[in-house]
Amino acid sequence: MIDLNRKFEQQLQRESTTVSDYFNDTTTCKMLFRRTNRGTNPQGKLHCYFKQTEPLGIGSVITMKGQPYVIISDKDFDESNAVYSAIAQKTNVIINGIPFVVDTATYGESQGSIFTQVDGDVIIYTGFNTITDKIKVNNHINAFGNSYDVINKFVKENIIYIHLKQTTAIPDHYEIVYNGVTSCDIKESTTYKLSYTVTNNDIVVENPTITYSSSDETIATVDSNGLMTMLKDGSVDITATAYSASVTTTMTIADSSPSVDYRMEIYASTDTIKLGGSYKTLTVKYYNSDGTEITSDVIINKTREDYVWSAWCEGVDLTNDTSFVTWLNGSAVNQMKIKFADNSSYIGKTLTVKCATDGYTISKDFNITGAYG
Repeated sequence: MIDLNRKFEQQLQRESTTVSDYFNDTTTCKMLFRRTNRGTNPQGKLHCYFKQTEPLGIGSVITMKGQPYVIISDKDFDESNAVYSAIAQKTNVIINGIPFVVDTATYGESQGSIFTQVDGDVIIYTGFNTITDKIKVNNHINAFGNSYDVINKFVKENIIYIHLKQTTAIPDHYEIVYNGVTSCDIKESTTYKLSYTVTNNDIVVENPTITYSSSDETIATVDSNGLMTMLKDGSVDITATAYSASVTTTMTIADSSPSVDYRMEIYASTDTIKLGGSYKTLTVKYYNSDGTEITSDVIINKTREDYVWSAWCEGVDLTNDTSFVTWLNGSAVNQMKIKFADNSSYIGKTLTVKCATDGYTISKDFNITGAYG
C-alpha cells in the first residue's frame, strides 16, 4: 500500500491539475483526469482520480482551468485501494452565478454551446449545498434567452435537480440589500468589510459584481472588494451598485481614540510578503507634527505588552493560526517579526497586519507573493 500511495503521489507531481471548490476558491486539491472514452467526448465527462484524504464526493462542484464540473458518481476505490475515482460532468450553463448541467433529454444541444429547446420544460442539475438549496419552487429564472418558473426540485445522492417550465417573459429585477452595521469606531479598527445580498427576481445571485463609491473620500474610501478604510470621524454615504440596482447607506464613523501628540505607522522594508519566506520585521515608528521621527524617545518607557499584533487576510483573523502565520519578537519592544506559510492558494491576496497601541489600531497591507515572486 505504501508503494502504491508513493507511486500515485509521484504521478500527481507529474501530471496533476490543481482544481478548486467553485464556491470557495481557497480550497484546492490536485487531481488526475482521463476522458471516459477515447477520441471525442461530447458528453463532457471525465474520469477523475484523487487522494482519499480530499474532501470530495458526489455533488462536489469543482473548477478546472476556469471550467466548472460537477462530480456525479460516488467515489470508488481503484484496484489498488490507494486513490478514489469518480466521474466529473462538465457544466454548460451558469444561472445567477451557479453552474448547472442541462439535461439533454429535455433540452437538446447542437452547434457546440447553442441549445435548441424541445418543449417548454427544462431540467438542470448541479451539486446540492447550502447555496443551491436557496432555489425554491415558484422562483422565476431568466436563462437560455427565455423565462422559466421553478415548478419542482428534488435531491438525489447529493445532486439537486431543478425542473423549469417556460413562462411569460419577466424582465430582470435586481435588488441589493446592505447587511452590515451603520456605525464604526476607528479606535476598534480602521477598516470594515461591507456585506451585501444581491437578488434577481428574489433569487440570490452568487458572486455578484458590485461597484462602490464614497460621498467623501476624506472620511472613508472603499476598494473594489468592498473593504472600507476609515480616515477620520464624520458621516459618509456609501453607495453599492449591482447591475441595475443600487443602495446607499449612511455610515457614521466615530473616533474614540485618546489624543496623542504624535503620529504612528507600521514600517517594513517592502510591501510584499513571500510564501514560506524568511521573517519580515515590522516596526512601529513615531513622528511628531513636523514629521520628525521620535521613535526612540517614545518607546523608552514602553514594554512589549504595550503592542498587540494581529494578522488578517480578506476579513479572516489568522493571528493565532500557526498553519498560516508565525510570530517572533523583534530586537526592540516596538518590533515584531512575521512569517507566512507556503500556501499557494494565497498568492495575490492581501495580508493586513494590525497593531493596537496607545488606544489606536494602526495597520499595514502586504501583497502575498510566491516564494520567488
